[in-house]
Amino acid sequence: MSGLWDELKRRNVFRVAVLYLVAAWLILQIADVLFGLLEVPGWSLRFVLGLLILGFPVAIVLSWIYELTPEGIRRETEIDRSESISAKTGQRLNLVTIAVVSAAVALLVLDRWVGADRAPADNAAADSTSAPVAAVDRAPAQTAAAESTPADTQISDKSVAVLPFSNLSSDEENAYFASGVHEDVLTYLAKVRDLRVISRTTMLRYADREDDIPVIAEELDVRYVLEGSVRRAGDRVRVTAQLIDGRSDEHVWAENYDRSLDDVFAIQSDIAKEIAAAMQAQISPDEQALIERRPTDNVAAYELYVAAREAIWHPEYGREIFERAGPLLEAALELDPDFALAWVLYAYVQGQFHWLGQDDGGTAGRAEAAVARARALQPDLPEIVAAEGEILYRIHKDFPGALAKFEQAQQRLPNDSLLLMQTGWAQRRVGLWDEAISSMQRAAALDPANLQIYTNLSETAERMGDGELALRTLDKGLEIAPGTDIFESLKADVYLGLYGDLDAAERLISKVDSIAASVYSTSIIMVPFLARDYPAAMEVLGQPQFERTMREDQPLQIEIWRGVVLTQMGETDAARQEFETVVARAAERSFVQTSWGSDQALAVAHAYLGNRSETLAALERVDSNWPENDHLNEFYRDWTRVQALTRIGDYEQVLDILEARLGEPGGFTVWQLRLDPRLDPLRDMPRFKALVAD
Repeated sequence: MSGLWDELKRRNVFRVAVLYLVAAWLILQIADVLFGLLEVPGWSLRFVLGLLILGFPVAIVLSWIYELTPEGIRRETEIDRSESISAKTGQRLNLVTIAVVSAAVALLVLDRWVGADRAPADNAAADSTSAPVAAVDRAPAQTAAAESTPADTQISDKSVAVLPFSNLSSDEENAYFASGVHEDVLTYLAKVRDLRVISRTTMLRYADREDDIPVIAEELDVRYVLEGSVRRAGDRVRVTAQLIDGRSDEHVWAENYDRSLDDVFAIQSDIAKEIAAAMQAQISPDEQALIERRPTDNVAAYELYVAAREAIWHPEYGREIFERAGPLLEAALELDPDFALAWVLYAYVQGQFHWLGQDDGGTAGRAEAAVARARALQPDLPEIVAAEGEILYRIHKDFPGALAKFEQAQQRLPNDSLLLMQTGWAQRRVGLWDEAISSMQRAAALDPANLQIYTNLSETAERMGDGELALRTLDKGLEIAPGTDIFESLKADVYLGLYGDLDAAERLISKVDSIAASVYSTSIIMVPFLARDYPAAMEVLGQPQFERTMREDQPLQIEIWRGVVLTQMGETDAARQEFETVVARAAERSFVQTSWGSDQALAVAHAYLGNRSETLAALERVDSNWPENDHLNEFYRDWTRVQALTRIGDYEQVLDILEARLGEPGGFTVWQLRLDPRLDPLRDMPRFKALVAD
């Protein structure tokens, strides 16, 4: 046995084995880096490893059989022992091994050094405090004040951000297809309760950015970042995806899928399952079934659905986006009448038409029929429950029923930021203000760059009287989108309503370049009106863009405002013409918005015209038609009564309303009472003085 051992050493078999193993490790490290940069298929690295494993016994056998001599490679049995130079060859092998080991050690040190250099950024993210609007994702819901306090957070090892997939197709029109693949992968991952997945709206802001992966991970408080690309050519599609650790910037998983276009759904579900497995997330049988389910067998219908979904996700909310989406969904459903998700989205579009006052008499029926069809096709689809909530909210104004549906849907859609916002909207409608703040802050944690979340969260905080949270939320929005008109306008609302600071509000309004912000904010007209600068108020009302925007949201408000301002200016004849226009136009159609309907406009117009009986009749209709449990917009109903009853001289009723609603969430504030000229007839009354004393 010792003779064999000595012979193995003499023939340098051990030296060759060590050199081979070290060189193989170095080759694998280099291949891993190069294959990732060149987007070589993921199986290629495994192929190289297989070749190296197969080559090991071959190298051992060859080192036993052959010897390297000055004349070249010769069989060992043909060489006289006195002529053998195996000892010198061994020394050369030692030097080569040392060189290869040195290269391997250098690579290891470099990798460790780069990782250590990036560690402080990760630690800083873990030790930093989140923005107040997102803190509730890791803190129990208590009160609005408690939730607005930043909380120390640790980045979850099961958190991921999915970057928009690059479109590598030669046809730029396929960009929406790549976007659809990206959104579906993200949606599948979001169904896994064990994961925290950043929402689509935020991720789209990274589409054209070239930040390093650790920077993105730190900004979004996630451990992992998924990036990928889509190349479509004819009926073939190639999807490349790679999961990267945000701490070390190392690839955790990568794969290429080159398949038929019909297999795109399988590719998307495979990526989601592989990513969840790489992050060691637990997937329940129900979640796995949802991920693996094909939405449709018709690729053309799927493409139309993706295009409709893209239209709906447009950042500017309005009827135009739904007018684009509707025909696309109808075409998709014509191609595949069994496309359940398309039916769900179609129901959502119809509900929005109804809510926005674009009801042709059939929106409610179409929405309910679409949900019923989806339910018949896939009764366990969680999106159906959310759609049922939308119908209850948008069409039937059944806010408690809608809230129950949204909360039920959350059980199976845990990372859906839109669903959290819908829950928050319903919660504040039924008077659950603290819970609404909590839901919206959780939505902000999942979708931190979604500007619409900040407008709704700030509005809710303002309605609760929490000016500090409202202003911090709006400042956060301005950090993301500096100079955004709506945030400046909403800050002015806060300074007016909660602090009575006309100067601050006027400075903010002076920054606003576009009157389009008036759809969300009244400060543009309220600042000059409360300052009693009535010519300036009329100037705002005369701007075509302001009038167009206000008519889209509250069609009769522009005439009401002109009539009120003209009355304050003493222009009674001109004011009367405006109010008579309101009475004439209100008879033409019914406006469905809960914030300002035709009966509310009629009540105010008749009051200014001195028509007492018509005023009281309109107020009675407002009360009888008002949705139950709508605490959010009770202010508009109460303010209608206050304006109208003040004009017809029923001051005691007005004071009863003000005393009951002053300081309540969604109610009146002291500064509204102190500043508004429409309440001037009450100012000398003891009860009113007591209300505004503090």
